[in-house]
Amino acid sequence: MGLLNLFKRTKPIDLVALQRDLDIVNDCAELMENTVNPETFFSRYDLYMEKLAILAEAQASHKVKVKGDNIIHKYEQMKAYEKRVEIINSFIDRMWADTCQKADKLKTEKGKENRFNKFVETLSSYNECMPDQCVEHYNNLFSNAPRTAEKNRNKIDADKIDKMQRIEASDAYKERIYKKYYRHYPEKPFISQDRELNTDWLKQVDMFGESTLIPKSMMTRFSDGLLPGHVYMLYWIDKIHRKRIPVYFEYEFGIDFKKEKLFLQENGYLDNDNHVTEKGHQAISSHYDVIQNKK
Repeated sequence: MGLLNLFKRTKPIDLVALQRDLDIVNDCAELMENTVNPETFFSRYDLYMEKLAILAEAQASHKVKVKGDNIIHKYEQMKAYEKRVEIINSFIDRMWADTCQKADKLKTEKGKENRFNKFVETLSSYNECMPDQCVEHYNNLFSNAPRTAEKNRNKIDADKIDKMQRIEASDAYKERIYKKYYRHYPEKPFISQDRELNTDWLKQVDMFGESTLIPKSMMTRFSDGLLPGHVYMLYWIDKIHRKRIPVYFEYEFGIDFKKEKLFLQENGYLDNDNHVTEKGHQAISSHYDVIQNKK
């Protein structure tokens, strides 16, 4: 987020003042990436953008030449709405993790609850400083996220996980993923609340790379209007059907099982009793390579 540029004067200008502004930008960037205090974060964020605008204007007017990062491009990137949401949500996640860690150290349930209430009450006083997606994000954490310093999905009740897998993640979280990984896909994959609140999926992507992502082919419809996930749904319903819906429908096929089952019923691939119809069996035969590839 910070800049390490060196200036070369092209016209008379106070280079000392610009260098001071650059130092402020770098200091603000470091604080913004590490603080868990909202007063510090938002004040430094505003100062960061103010000084970055001054530096970008100096470069645009050819008052200085810049060695290193292009400050104009940096400013345009940082003032974009999506980037603002991303930066603020990262701070909110860090503040939530700090809140959970501190709550874990308290002995009484009342003390823990007060700590979590303070999280949402403190952030609510900064609502005017953040986009609606960020307000939604911290409220979603407060209402639904596990209140523990460590995310241990194995300790969460299986029925609760199953329910959260059927609920969409917050708009802020989905847009963060779509913009970063699935921008050019013909259709966007389903992202569940379980993934958002009970896993560290974004960290896993950074660690394991593209193997964690859904291939573009999974989000591309066949000529008959079906996605690969629809085909495997029909096979699963016909041959495997269990009580719990496997997570691979989300993580490998990118589909919301419950929603897409209605699509299959409405289009004659399933009957009202959730049995695969003749049309459904024909679809399985036509795209049997989907089943083979999954196996």
